[in-house]
Amino acid sequence: MGKRVLVFSNSVWAPTGYGGQTKQLTSRLVNDGYEVAVHANWGLSGAPQNHAGMTIFPGGAHPYSLDTADFIAHTWLDGHDGIVIVLYDTWPLLEHAELYKGFRAYYWAPIDHDPVPPKVLAWVKEHPTIAMSKWGQQKLAEAGVASDYIPHAIETSVFRPTPSNMREVLRMPEDAHLSMALMANIGQSPVRKAWFENLVAWGTFAARHEDAYLYIHTQLQHPRGVDLASCIVAWGLPQERVRVVDQGAYANGFVAQDDLTRIISAGDVLLMATAGEGFGVPAIEAQACGVPVIGTDFSAQSEVIGAGWKVPYSPLWDYFQMAMQANPSIPAIVDALEKSYATKQDPAADAALRAAAVAKAAEYDADRIYAEYWRPWLDKVFHVEEPRVGMTNAARRRAKKAAKAA
Repeated sequence: MGKRVLVFSNSVWAPTGYGGQTKQLTSRLVNDGYEVAVHANWGLSGAPQNHAGMTIFPGGAHPYSLDTADFIAHTWLDGHDGIVIVLYDTWPLLEHAELYKGFRAYYWAPIDHDPVPPKVLAWVKEHPTIAMSKWGQQKLAEAGVASDYIPHAIETSVFRPTPSNMREVLRMPEDAHLSMALMANIGQSPVRKAWFENLVAWGTFAARHEDAYLYIHTQLQHPRGVDLASCIVAWGLPQERVRVVDQGAYANGFVAQDDLTRIISAGDVLLMATAGEGFGVPAIEAQACGVPVIGTDFSAQSEVIGAGWKVPYSPLWDYFQMAMQANPSIPAIVDALEKSYATKQDPAADAALRAAAVAKAAEYDADRIYAEYWRPWLDKVFHVEEPRVGMTNAARRRAKKAAKAA
């Protein structure tokens, strides 16, 4: 019988960060000969489906499918050489302390607080952990938890500088300065995306420049988010220069990756100075399209932003997680927007910054990450002694080292 992998996350077709990472990983696992299944805690209900060479199990009655997690694991893994990879936030998992007991389960952990929150720490101490950022791995180490490191990735064959008619579609001048905010308006802590700081800063910047426009790619009103439609009015943003993704298309998953690539490629800068990121996939997607990023110099943002501006912050205490995040400086965001505006006026500087953005994103190409990180890790957990044919030299060295350690 072959080696089996069960991934607990969003479905592979879900238009979410977790869904995208699940799709990338599982497609490569299938190509490598693994028997793969996904327990979709979001994106499928009713009955299992066969999709792209794998089995997709539906979610359960629990909001995060914890009621069926162990049943699905037994269904897929009993009698087989197999593992579970959990890719999701920690706080929902805390309801089920015995989750996947008796299985080889590994937690691909988003760490976006300093220090690691107490309940998250309690979880990772009991479950083998993979850090998705070097910053997260460092915070785990400071808390006495050893972890492997495998970053998130993107398909650079999809996310790349792309000719775009989006400025015409969005009804704005071709030479306008376009800031883009592509962040989820949902979560246990809606303040994490720092919508107030980012949009108020843009409003200050826009008051100085009549050719400044903003595109917002999120659900404006969500029961577990903030009422951005009302906030745009309350914060005094120039509504005639604010554009928003079609709400029906966004909410129903009609914005494909090719569409998103064209949207991003039309922008001048990604506005993403958040309170904390476990990884921050939009920052890499934007850079892959040649768009620099304004982010907070905190958590994973510090390492994934290679082209753009990292803004300072003051401490922000998260009472839900009982650990610190970051409150990005509004004046610093305004200053970064001004630098982006000035760069756009200098074609040589603009071209150089965009090239640097593409080069940074290439570090996180999905094929590269799978070859250099996932394959050696899988060889280690499945006790494969011989490195795989076709691996890079760096990946081969990691695989040999892992095999010896095992």
